[in-house]
Amino acid sequence: MTKKTIVIIIILAVSVIGISIGLFLNKGTYVAKIDRYKVKPAEFYVYLYEQKRAFEDLGGADIWEMEFDGEATEDIAKQNALNTLVRVQVTCNHADIYQQALTSEDTADTAEAAEQLYEQIGPEVTDALKIDVRLLTKILNDKKLYEKVYEAITAGYKPDTAGFEDQWAQGTAEDTAGGADKDAAWQRYAAAGKETYFSTLFNDWSKNISVDKNQAIWDSIHIKDFE
Repeated sequence: MTKKTIVIIIILAVSVIGISIGLFLNKGTYVAKIDRYKVKPAEFYVYLYEQKRAFEDLGGADIWEMEFDGEATEDIAKQNALNTLVRVQVTCNHADIYQQALTSEDTADTAEAAEQLYEQIGPEVTDALKIDVRLLTKILNDKKLYEKVYEAITAGYKPDTAGFEDQWAQGTAEDTAGGADKDAAWQRYAAAGKETYFSTLFNDWSKNISVDKNQAIWDSIHIKDFE
């Protein structure tokens, strides 16, 4: 797999369709606003850290020297981070509608995970970027709630078995080449369909969501800040 293909995969995996991204030129202490919700730099850096790990796991540290269709990989990672953050926040705002909430077990798990993530990022970075355990716990709670809403929405989704069998027979289903595992291909097919099912609803929500970047702060954030 080429690094260009890797970048394409990452873009498709976390892109958000249907949200209008505006630009704020006024300098302030937030990176972006999702409607009235202000994303502070520290919170954004946590989401960007996840992108950093994802890109480097697939393409190595030199992936940041690449461009994709004339766009710097760092810019793609930053936009992916914001897209993911928007997706989490907007979905969590619908938790009550789907009767989803965090349990005491959920919060205990996220509290433990936050401590681990804090150690993983390291004191030099967390101190410099003002990332603390409380913030990490908040972010992990948001993501856990997002997952619960996602599962509640997609619980009724039924993969198109006939469609998969047709693709498999024609050799067009993912993982069909080279004697691949049919069960693994089915899992990928079902997961992709589940994501499409959710995205249709999410894109409908997004029509009424505004996302505005604070351009001065946005431009000041870089992958090298984690060094």
